Amino acid sequence: MFKFFFLNLIIIFLFLITLILIEYILLKYNSKTYIIIILFLIYIFPILVIFVYIFLTKLFFKKLKNKKIKILKSLINNIINEIKKKQKKSYNQKYTVAIPLFNLLIKKNGINEINIFFKKKEFKVFSNTKKIFKKIIYDIKYAKYKIEMIFYIWKQGGMVDKVMKALINASKRGLCCRIILDSIGCFSFLYSKYPKIMRKAGIEIVEAFKINVFGVFLRRIDIRQHKKLILIDNNISYIGSMNMIDNNYYKNKINKFIDIMIRFEGKISNIMSIVYGFDWEMETGKRIISKKQYKNIKESLYHKKNQNFHIISSELIISKKLIHDVFLTAIYSAKKKLVITTPYFVPTNNLIKAICDVSLKGVEVIIVLSKYNDSLMVLWASKYFYNNLLKSGVKIYEFKKFLLHTKSLLIDDKVSILGTVNFDIRSFCLNSEIILVIEDNNFSSIISQIQKKYIKKSKFVNFIKWKNRSFLCMVIEYFFFLFNPIL
Repeated sequence: MFKFFFLNLIIIFLFLITLILIEYILLKYNSKTYIIIILFLIYIFPILVIFVYIFLTKLFFKKLKNKKIKILKSLINNIINEIKKKQKKSYNQKYTVAIPLFNLLIKKNGINEINIFFKKKEFKVFSNTKKIFKKIIYDIKYAKYKIEMIFYIWKQGGMVDKVMKALINASKRGLCCRIILDSIGCFSFLYSKYPKIMRKAGIEIVEAFKINVFGVFLRRIDIRQHKKLILIDNNISYIGSMNMIDNNYYKNKINKFIDIMIRFEGKISNIMSIVYGFDWEMETGKRIISKKQYKNIKESLYHKKNQNFHIISSELIISKKLIHDVFLTAIYSAKKKLVITTPYFVPTNNLIKAICDVSLKGVEVIIVLSKYNDSLMVLWASKYFYNNLLKSGVKIYEFKKFLLHTKSLLIDDKVSILGTVNFDIRSFCLNSEIILVIEDNNFSSIISQIQKKYIKKSKFVNFIKWKNRSFLCMVIEYFFFLFNPIL
């Protein structure tokens, strides 16, 4: 009798929890697909889904109020607001296509947007991995006092070993070396012998968004540190899509990534140090940016030039969906041409609608994706969107050689967006990302040339042939598309 009563009590409890969960989902999410998937999974695996959903969304755990982060954010806001006051006098837009995008950024507050100016000699775009590594090693060798890095993936082997050797030598010379590595992306490296060797040499290595038994109650376990950023002496910085992996060290096509990295010199690197300082304090609780450095940052930014440059760093605590809004605004701003390159294409409904809308209005829209992908689910899910895109006149190209890992968006050959953001919900709403929005003829011309090289090495997707693909392919595409909210 007692067992029967206890069993009924458990069933009633699970039923009530399920009802609360369903109500929460219906109120929170607008995506019909997302709602259908979750409700279907609840029906099939009720207990498992309840616990997984709790850990992923913290439904029953309030967000912890981190006083240190609030203080840091307030300090950064004060600095940036002072910068903005100066920039109102010097900001000079050259292209009407940039106005909606830059107006959106100017209205946003906090570390998420910083508008600065740069000269042609202050940047260089690298599209060759070997050259990128050689330049990074050279800059580390001649660094004077500080080297800081953030990477989503770090794998030993090939040129990466030379980078580690250069860092160890730099640390032994007395330089401050700090590295932030994502807990999941760098899992194999973090639990190898190499971090111990590097730490022994004096290099500080921090595991970002660390996964442990108690961590699931404090933060979502699927949020990752996805930035790729290098800072040297607050004067040189690298940002782009390349992880710390030597492609030539691996034979598999999927492991050979085609990337872009931009090297900056001068005041832009000062701003990058704000982003790095925020990430470091978030993980360690230690402040590494002094008030004197903030003063130097402020004094270095006033410069009358026509080029306009925004750095956008997304953090869950600071802003949700800012980068998504930036991409959406950028797409609708296109008047003549829009070129997108991305390795992972599982966009939101709003982004797909925007891309189709501008194409139907007469804008030439080109999307360059990779024929090969390290995620089978993403590879097939992305193909589900081909039909609507091709019907709307969008030109789709599939890069034939290796995995095209570059994340870029070029509007009318005038405004460029580059960084670490993929065209998926994970990048737009969850991960810690960084992108650059640049309004400059010289820079956009370089990006355009690189994109053209990608297109030459790609296969054009013919709409008629696509419509005649096998029924099995259609089924596979639709099946993996159902998982798009979690890809």
